[in-house]
Order: sequence, then C-alpha cells, then structure tokens
Amino acid sequence: MQNVIIIVDNKKDEFSDFLNFTFTKIYNKYNKIHFITYEELNITNNELNNSILVLPSSLSEKKRELIIASLNFDKKKVYIYDVNRLNHIYNSKDDNIDNIDNIVSSYLDYYWIDKIQIPIAIHCNLKCNRCYHFSNLQTKAKFYDLEQYKKDINNINKLGFKIFEFRFLGGEPLLCDDILDYIEYTKQIFPYSNMKIITNGILLLSKSEEFLKELARLNIFISISLYPPMTKRINEVESRLIKNGVRYEIFRIGDKFNKILNNKKTSDFENIAKECEKCIIIHNGVISRCAPSVFINIFNNHFQYDYPETKKEITSFKSRKLVLKYINKPVELCKYCSGDSNPISFKWEQTTKNISPDDYIR
Repeated sequence: MQNVIIIVDNKKDEFSDFLNFTFTKIYNKYNKIHFITYEELNITNNELNNSILVLPSSLSEKKRELIIASLNFDKKKVYIYDVNRLNHIYNSKDDNIDNIDNIVSSYLDYYWIDKIQIPIAIHCNLKCNRCYHFSNLQTKAKFYDLEQYKKDINNINKLGFKIFEFRFLGGEPLLCDDILDYIEYTKQIFPYSNMKIITNGILLLSKSEEFLKELARLNIFISISLYPPMTKRINEVESRLIKNGVRYEIFRIGDKFNKILNNKKTSDFENIAKECEKCIIIHNGVISRCAPSVFINIFNNHFQYDYPETKKEITSFKSRKLVLKYINKPVELCKYCSGDSNPISFKWEQTTKNISPDDYIR
C-alpha cells in the first residue's frame, strides 16, 4: 500500500493533532502517514518508494520545486494542501472536512499565485529615495480606483487561481482612508487567503482605535517596513497594535536601497529574471511579475526617459495557464534590470529637489 509523506511547518505545535486527525480522515485508505518538517527532508529511499508527497500551500513556488527536485519525486504523485483552508476549519472548530477538494489538490492541477501585490496608493508620505515603485516621484495623490480593483480581482478569480496571500501596499497604503473596503471585498472573493498590509507605520500612530480593532476583527496582518524616521516611535506603534489585538511583524530594512536600472540592455537578463522573486502585481487592469515595470512610467515622465512599460491586460488572458506562462517569462524591463544578485546598497534618505536619474541608474 502507498504511504503519505506530508511536509509541515512545525509538527510539534498544537496544530499538529488537528493535522493528524484531518489527514488520517482524508487518507484513511493509505498504509502510513509521515509528518516531517522542512529540516527533516533526509527521507530514505524506502520511504519514498510507493509514496505520495503532500506540500503546504504556504511554501513558495521555488521551495516547492526545490523539494520535489531534491527528492526526485514524480509530480504526478505530488499534492498541495490548502493551509489557509485548514486554519479556517481549525479556528472555527468545524470538523466537516468531507469536501476534500477544498483542502487537497493535485500538484499538476494546482494553479497558484503565492502572493499578489495590490498598490492601493501610488504616492507616499515618506518619499524614500530609490523607491522601487517610484512613489517618491509621484507628486500628486493617486489611488487604485476601488471599482476598477473589484473588476480586476473578479477577473483573477474567474481564471480559477488560488491565492495564498494578498499584500496591500503602496506607496503608503494607509494614506487610503477606504483601505478596509478593498480588503473586505477581497475577503468576499477569496475568503481563505491571507491579507497583509505593508506599511512604513507612520500613520498607525494617528489611526483611530476603531480602525485598529477592525484590523484585528478582519484578521489582517500588519508588516512594518522600519525606516529611520520611525525608529524612535516604533515601541509606541507596537503598544497600540498589541493593545488592539492586531497581528504584526517589523521588517528592519536597514541600508537596502539599490540602483535597479541599467543604462543599456544586458545580455544576461534571462538569468536575472530567473533569480528574481517575481513580485506579481495587479493595478488598473494590468498584471505583471515586476512592480517597477508597472510604474516605470512615473520615472519616465519625471526624467524624460523611455524605459519599456508593461501593458498586459488581465482580460487578455483566456486561461490561467497562459497567465502562469506569461509571469514566468521576463518582461521588457528585465533587459534593463540590474538584478538583486549584485546590489549596490545605499543608506536610507528622503528624496530631495536634487534627485536625478543617477539615483536609479548604474
């Protein structure tokens, strides 16, 4: 009989008993279920023989592919379990897991986008020099139109994707007073996806208690990119979030700003694209694997350059396979990208009137 090998984040936490109960019920016809963590991937050939592999949806695409390749597993015998769906069942104490299709999918039939970036506000209150979204060059307030966003998110849903996480960012997303409207609508369409706000944290000091409580009620995760202007007040922000039950993390950026553009095309752009994290983004009807390519028009308009833009409409795709094929290929701006493999780091600084193309171009 076949064995089942299930990869988990941590098999020793309180969630493990629930996982064991769930997968025993799902795979009750199999001989044995092995729960292992990422650190325990030294599986023997005997365990691999006549087994199936079940991976969590929380794994990135690259990690999934790496594990499958390292174990030399036949992809026909690999499955994905929906971590967000299981968490929902666990937290709601709902033991009705008869509909297995909601939890486990064949790897070959599992169409995912690990994370989608949603730029709610294009402008920013901090104006970091060398911003990858060029928000420091956006002089007027500009938001992602809510009605357009609803159309875009519905079109993504119609393509049949499963989204592990939505990241609402900017610019500075908290500049949008209606940000919860975007999130609540997204939850209606993708009820089991994670929701995260990426913010510099400044406006968390002035947001009302009611707003913070809504973040907690909606189970929204706050990720704070900590820049120097906030270092002295981050403890105050943390206290407000803790008091109102908001989940959060602090991402200590440091000197991480890079010159991301080359002046001329590079012959190595395909390898640079392969190494790229693929920050998949939707904005005003467009989808791209590269946020700078969506907003390069801001740079072009400001400095009178003509770097190539990405104008691939979501509605132009007839199937999710075509979307995945598209986002796995380099975009035109990749030919001018300096890549992250050889970064030139700069200390954080705000944009001044003396900003020039040299702040971005190597």
